[in-house]
Amino acid sequence: MASEDDHALVENGILPLSKVKDYPSHIRFRPPPLILTPRLRLRYAIEDDIPVIHTFLAQEETMKFMYSKVSLSLADSERWYKSRFVKDPVTGTGGGDFIYLICLRDGDAEGKPIGTAGSRGAPQLGYQIGAGPQYWGKGYGSEAIGAIIQGICQTIRAEKQEGWEDAYVQVKIEDDNIGSLKVAEKVGMKKFEDGCRIEYGKLIIEYRYYVRDSLA
Repeated sequence: MASEDDHALVENGILPLSKVKDYPSHIRFRPPPLILTPRLRLRYAIEDDIPVIHTFLAQEETMKFMYSKVSLSLADSERWYKSRFVKDPVTGTGGGDFIYLICLRDGDAEGKPIGTAGSRGAPQLGYQIGAGPQYWGKGYGSEAIGAIIQGICQTIRAEKQEGWEDAYVQVKIEDDNIGSLKVAEKVGMKKFEDGCRIEYGKLIIEYRYYVRDSLA
């Protein structure tokens, strides 16, 4: 049973350690291939999208908070894409992640790709609005991540596998990435009581959203 201290932590947007469990590995972590929001169209990226994805990966400004390095060539971006999203027919490795192309739905720019969002390996998500600063600060990141989280939750709830209540979505954010910290909180994710750690020499804040919370 949750303690009064646990309830106080949750009310303050912090996930107490008493509620923290590892992601159940048998639960499938994959949202639907197409998601529509009021302003965005999210679809699984395909190999034909590599050139536009490269334009995002090649920008130092939009890559500074990403775990991946800035892509120096189209060939680098192709290798990055295939290593994560295409299963190797010989080794059977790769292909475990998913990536959406974030496209606009409104006005003259309808269909324009402005970024990517997807899995860095279950249960972690990441996103990037890489089409330029003119698309920052407009809520596109929270709109995309919020929709993907709900898509994942709906898929997991529908499959009703044992232990689904302990499945969750996770993001890891550098402490000076103020925009993404706001996105995590805006979409209802909870910060760990012990969610600060050093990774790759940087202070990282970790947030989770549990599938069971999508029923609240």
